[in-house]
Amino acid sequence: MTIQIPRSTRLPKACPAMGRGGRVGVWALLAILGAFQASGALAATPEMVLVAPAQAATAGKEAVFGLLITNPAKEPAAVSLPDAPRGRLQVGGACFLTTLRWLETPAETLLTVPPEGFLRLNLAVVVPPEAVGHVTLELEEPAVAPVIFAMELPSPEMAPPLAAGDTVCQDETQRIEKVVHSRMQPYAENLSFYQPMYFLLGVDPEESKFQLSFKYQLLSSSGSLAQTWPWVTGFHFGYTQTSFWDLEGDSEPFDDTSYKPELFFASPNLETGLPWMSVLKIQTGLQHESNGRGGLESRSTNYLYLKPTFIVGSGLPYALTVSPRIWAYVRNDDGTNADLHDYRGYFDLELKLGQADGYMISSLLRWADEGPSVQADLTYPIGKLFSDNLDLYLHAQYFRGYAESLLNYDQETEAFRLGVAIVR
Repeated sequence: MTIQIPRSTRLPKACPAMGRGGRVGVWALLAILGAFQASGALAATPEMVLVAPAQAATAGKEAVFGLLITNPAKEPAAVSLPDAPRGRLQVGGACFLTTLRWLETPAETLLTVPPEGFLRLNLAVVVPPEAVGHVTLELEEPAVAPVIFAMELPSPEMAPPLAAGDTVCQDETQRIEKVVHSRMQPYAENLSFYQPMYFLLGVDPEESKFQLSFKYQLLSSSGSLAQTWPWVTGFHFGYTQTSFWDLEGDSEPFDDTSYKPELFFASPNLETGLPWMSVLKIQTGLQHESNGRGGLESRSTNYLYLKPTFIVGSGLPYALTVSPRIWAYVRNDDGTNADLHDYRGYFDLELKLGQADGYMISSLLRWADEGPSVQADLTYPIGKLFSDNLDLYLHAQYFRGYAESLLNYDQETEAFRLGVAIVR
């Protein structure tokens, strides 16, 4: 690269204020500046800008972007580009890692951008079917400022909804796996937790206990019925299993297990207008409970119940949940547990107080003719003790009263247990 000195910067032949040594110093300075310019030290760096598609791109198909490279300098500039640019697409709370391709393969590894000119190259990327709405594309190599563009669906049923809070970037394999799973299991989103789920070891190992529970929304939120009557999405099937495990016995047997399937309706939040009450919901249903045994050890009953739930506060810093429940026995087994109502009663009260991401204490109080029963639970996120690496709760439970299990419903029992919970 040659550096030409403009005529205005050349020294005159006669300069009374400057001797020969001064003229030599000026020429040396100009030579140094020219060398720096020739080496690119003073040259402006080429700038790169992503250009969004002119029209809204279609989800699940290829979108074409422009990469505009400008050179503000008065000399040509060389730019090195990767063979397969890497980038990330972000939409809502989801992020996808992806690889782009050049539509025009550069003839050379180094591209030359003309002085005070520009080059435009075109890049293509397949946008995931889930990415609908406003999407952000950001290149990792070369490093280019992100660009926002619009996506649309070819048909409403093409893409499943994005998972909320999916903030960790997935690579292409993870994205495809997630899409395939959502297509093969389209109803999985209707499944969710219900009652607390835990495994607790008794201070007396004979009193160990675990519980599993889930609920399933019966009617689709996007179906025609739900569009006309949104409240129909409140119909659920629920299932809870509570097992009492003797870990000290010779074969570590299960002393008793309660199987509790039910059908219930849970209302949406009922607006009360009260500033201190953030939630009011009502649940009603029919629950069957049995221990699955035969003969003299068989126990079974059915409940028709009503359960309102009040939540005071938002969890920041605290929230109080109050859930009274009343029930009536329907076709109770009069052969083996005819007097169950004398020990379990017709009413209980559940109270929960705690922080969304901290301690929570809950109690279940039940009244019956033979005496009261109480269960108290204290939970705390174990992850807080291990730098948020373990998604479990430390769980302590105390029970005293009657009818914790169906088999020995008429015997007063007391137990203290410690373990872990998945759902509290």
